[in-house]
Amino acid sequence: MSLIEKVNIASKNVPFWTESVSGDEVFYAQIDEKVVIALVDVTGHGNGAHLFAKKLKKQFIGIEDWLDPAAFLAKLHDTFLHGLGAAIGIAVVDKKENNVRFCGVGNISAYILGETDHCFSCDEGAVGLSVRKVNLQQHQLQPGDILLMHSDGIKSRLYRQYDRDVIKENINDILIYVFENYAKEHDDASCIVYRY
Repeated sequence: MSLIEKVNIASKNVPFWTESVSGDEVFYAQIDEKVVIALVDVTGHGNGAHLFAKKLKKQFIGIEDWLDPAAFLAKLHDTFLHGLGAAIGIAVVDKKENNVRFCGVGNISAYILGETDHCFSCDEGAVGLSVRKVNLQQHQLQPGDILLMHSDGIKSRLYRQYDRDVIKENINDILIYVFENYAKEHDDASCIVYRY
């Protein structure tokens, strides 16, 4: 496995304004024609949440279990049972099949923005505390589509109110737009933007 070198992706992670570190973590990597994009949002703020988020992120590194995102999410839940709890979203983009598979637990938001917008849903619960089921969803991708995933530190109304012209911009400008218009000051805020 190699970390992404030439993939059109950008991310930003900003801690709660009174903290120096965030309880959110982002991860992305590529294996052949598959790209994984994941976001972790641990319950709480500060150093304890930050350290737990780092532990969760380490589970993604060096293994390919995430190629089956629903099974991997269930494995994370079992591994970290009775931990702090975390909302987690995992998307696997398959460039060969022109699709994305997504599953999530908790209050992670994930969308496809483009010719045909699509909003993914996360199952109730928190990894490490309570997960009843994990539903795998799939969506076909068109060239130029944007996969945008964010923590609850970004206002969810983004999906309903975003400026359609913004998705034509480069991914760094999209990220700036998201934080300038939808970031909350009273929470850790993270966002990943990927252009297919």
